[in-house]
Amino acid sequence: MAEKSVCTIEGCGKSVIARGWCHAHYKRWRLHGDPQGGRERPNVEEYYQTVVLPYEGDDCLFWPFAKATQDGRYAIMIGPMKKKVLVHRRLCEEVEGPAPSIKHEATHSCGNGHLACVAKRHLSWKTHRENMADKILHGTSNRGSRNGLAKLNEHQVRRIKRRKGQDTTIALAKKYGVSSASISQIFTGKAWAWVE
Repeated sequence: MAEKSVCTIEGCGKSVIARGWCHAHYKRWRLHGDPQGGRERPNVEEYYQTVVLPYEGDDCLFWPFAKATQDGRYAIMIGPMKKKVLVHRRLCEEVEGPAPSIKHEATHSCGNGHLACVAKRHLSWKTHRENMADKILHGTSNRGSRNGLAKLNEHQVRRIKRRKGQDTTIALAKKYGVSSASISQIFTGKAWAWVE
């Protein structure tokens, strides 16, 4: 099997797609006429050291750079091996010390973690359960109708709960376009338990 060619731009190391360049450098050449043209890459580490670490304010400080993980979180590359580390987790370790256990998460008291807040006064270590409870308090949880896959809303669930013992799960499932298992989970409190 033939070895993959590597991009000819010094320090890149990605696979070649055309003209001896990787996809990113080829795209830059097409847009700017130069495989290294376009916007300068920001010095993320410098911003972290000179802006984020010294910041002592109570207001949120938002990470201005692109999301760097597949699940949409903000990361920073550190060290010679360019290890990807979540910015808020790295900051929490520097301010609060190492996580008490591997199950602890760096959490935001402001409720703006999803907006990339990196204010160190807002960060602390909490368990996943505590973090999820905070999301509910902040209104950032994606439970219920905020979940993109939800087929019901809170109003419909209240109606369904009122029909318990009067209609069959099959009849309610047909009426609301969900499975009878979904109706059963609503009745037993396994789903939508917070809706009165």
